[in-house]
Amino acid sequence: QNKLFDTQVSLQNAGNMPRLGAFVQGGVGRPGLNMFVNQFSPFYIGGLRLSWNISNFYTQKNNLNKIEANRKASEVQRETFLFNSDLKTQQQKADIEKLQASIESDTKIIRLKSNIKSTTSSKLDNGTSSVTDLIRDLNSENMAIQLKSLHEVQLLMSIYQLKNNVNN
Repeated sequence: QNKLFDTQVSLQNAGNMPRLGAFVQGGVGRPGLNMFVNQFSPFYIGGLRLSWNISNFYTQKNNLNKIEANRKASEVQRETFLFNSDLKTQQQKADIEKLQASIESDTKIIRLKSNIKSTTSSKLDNGTSSVTDLIRDLNSENMAIQLKSLHEVQLLMSIYQLKNNVNN
């Protein structure tokens, strides 16, 4: 877009320059250029032509201001895009860090629930706990493992979204 604006400025400036052209015109006529000789005779005329349209000078300042306003609007759009892209990248990085922390806490929770299940299993062997308590603890441990798996998938998805956002 900046190249387009530069081209528009140079086109505007070129429109205000004088135009110089050469021309040649020839032919055969009776009479030719000399009206007193009544014969076929060749003739030619050549020259330079200079034309300058000065009416563009009246609108040049407005046109250049429009081009500059469009250039500034384009720069604002560019900055807005970069800001939004950077903001999105930072949010995705924060999500990734949050999911990594969740996975670490899920690992600790799984370890603790596994210890609880082992304790309940020992209690069941000793007769101080019921099978229902053991099943409840097994289900609790399995739910924690599933939650950790869900967080791992979400982490991978966030990483790929970040890579897609930064074109890496």
